Amino acid sequence: MNQTDNAQQSRNGVAPRWQLDSVFPGFNSAEYDEAKKTVTGFLAEMEKRLEHFAQSAGEKPDDEKAGWFFDFLSLNDEYLLLQETLASYCYARYSTNTEDKQALNELNAVEQITQPYARIFVNFADTIAAHENFLRDKTQTDFRFHDYTYYIDHLLFWQKKQMSPAEEDLAADLARSGGDAWNRLHSQLTSTADCLWVRKTGERKTLTELRSLAYHPSRSVRKKLFLKNRKYAGQLHCQSRRR
Repeated sequence: MNQTDNAQQSRNGVAPRWQLDSVFPGFNSAEYDEAKKTVTGFLAEMEKRLEHFAQSAGEKPDDEKAGWFFDFLSLNDEYLLLQETLASYCYARYSTNTEDKQALNELNAVEQITQPYARIFVNFADTIAAHENFLRDKTQTDFRFHDYTYYIDHLLFWQKKQMSPAEEDLAADLARSGGDAWNRLHSQLTSTADCLWVRKTGERKTLTELRSLAYHPSRSVRKKLFLKNRKYAGQLHCQSRRR
């Protein structure tokens, strides 16, 4: 969005919107649909490779084994880049308009199709741990692995703390349908619920706008903010419990 559009929307009392066409033209575009299919394909390919490696790792010579790990790490990079692009695009669309049902549906859809990655991450971390000495040597002697030194250490650290693949998969599903859903409900309520701010003019502010005044230089404004926020946040809490 250019500065002229931003200024015009601000004067009209409308929050500016990100210009996201350079990422995806829209939820109904062929590019967006293809990206979701590609992410799903990446996940299927990673699962297939992990299963095949588990069956044949003991038979592979070191050079072939190193090639497998490098190729898998590269595929993982491609997946994470596209997954984060999709998720960020959906959230950017949703966070600027929490009443946009299509944005919310797409955000949920992206989380659903990428949920298997929790299981894949656990399996790959276990695979890394099973070949820890081999890979630590490769990070020192094979230039292809130099940039992955930190990531391999990261995987090894979390591998010692993770649950089984089935348990991690369940936890990811519960987070998606439970914790994340609650966070979005809270975001929607606080960004759309408003209150009377100036009785004389009828000016109203959302709870999100109220919180932006938390560091206002005027003590009287901050006090007014505190009292309004306490009153309406309490009402919002009761409203959310009824849903």
